[in-house]
Amino acid sequence: MNEDMLNEMASRAALITALADADDAGALIIHPYGGPPPGADFFLGMMKVMIEETGDAIGVVCLGLGPESGMVPLLNIHPVEALHEVLHLRLADKIPSIDWVAIAFDTYVRLTTDTDAARGDATKAFKAGDPNAYEALCAICVAPDGPGYDIQQRYVRSEDSIEWDEPKQVDSISSTGDIPVLMQQLVTA
Repeated sequence: MNEDMLNEMASRAALITALADADDAGALIIHPYGGPPPGADFFLGMMKVMIEETGDAIGVVCLGLGPESGMVPLLNIHPVEALHEVLHLRLADKIPSIDWVAIAFDTYVRLTTDTDAARGDATKAFKAGDPNAYEALCAICVAPDGPGYDIQQRYVRSEDSIEWDEPKQVDSISSTGDIPVLMQQLVTA
């Protein structure tokens, strides 16, 4: 997949997600694309555009479904819940086998060694001004026969601009959490 094709897909995905959000809708949107999973730069770029233009980013789950791909905008749903729903569809044979799954979302991250930290702690810590908490874009891909990644891009907002760090491969507690486990289940179901 060349860069022009990725940019066009990112632009269309951002438009479809914004339209779905405006209608308060969530659905599996099918595209006639049967190639390898897009790289993390595709998802990070799509969400950066949304944040820079509107202040918010809508996450997405993308699925490689043979000759097609599916996209589920994360509208008013946590990524774990969306992955559970997709897994239920797959186990009920409502969708074909999945070649790869990628997920991208905007989140709060808190650097901690506490493996028992409850979900939501990073958000509370960030809003309370904890210097170990920050905003970041995340892109994760699981593909049993191909590339996989877990990339995070930290950013800092000011009144008139957004400063973007370079994307980094992460090895974090979240990499062993519900999201990658569900993603692995999807590609092996």
